[in-house]
Amino acid sequence: MKHASLLRFGGAAAIAVGVLNLLVGLTHFLMPREQLRGAAGITTAFFESLARSASVFRLHYWLVVALSLLFFAVVAAFLSLLREHRSGPVCWASALGFFGAALAAIDFASIAVEAPRLAKLFVNAEPAARPLLLVFGVPHLDPCFFAYGLMGVFALIVNLSALRHRLLPRSLGVIGVAGGMLFILVFLGSLSRTVWLIDFAVALGGIVIGPLWYIWTGFVLRNRAGE
Repeated sequence: MKHASLLRFGGAAAIAVGVLNLLVGLTHFLMPREQLRGAAGITTAFFESLARSASVFRLHYWLVVALSLLFFAVVAAFLSLLREHRSGPVCWASALGFFGAALAAIDFASIAVEAPRLAKLFVNAEPAARPLLLVFGVPHLDPCFFAYGLMGVFALIVNLSALRHRLLPRSLGVIGVAGGMLFILVFLGSLSRTVWLIDFAVALGGIVIGPLWYIWTGFVLRNRAGE
């Protein structure tokens, strides 16, 4: 695919990801607290809450799936943007970005389907069988949001490289670096079971920095395609 076409398509994808990122951040706070598995894990309250209502939960998870699939185009656009400055770290970070997006899409799609089904099974199960269901939880590939950590490393490195070679406005690059760090904070918050850390990263990154960076980047990429 030609350079301009990659930038144009990646720019449009980035704008869409910015909108989806905002919706993901908002639905995170609209979900009942019991359904936020990132820090608390799978508990009795998780299953009972999900059995009562799973509409926002499903919406949140499918939004992440859509965002993750469009993220592929953003990674490809940055590879094209940095085509004359591709270094080992940039190629490595791009591979991590691709893998992180794929992992997030598969994991969130699986949970969006399986978690509500298992919640219904849990509340209808005999009391003696419930501890066993809790032990197995919801089968998925990424129990601690490792995908977000990988995508955060991608954002850090490509923004630093684009800043170094003056391919992005300085303010935009700095915002991108901050966004990458917030992605990594989501992973660290889940790994350490720290609820407030995830909430902080989602509030600042998902509702403010993420949408701003993606949408601004989208217009910059499309303008460069025109050049």
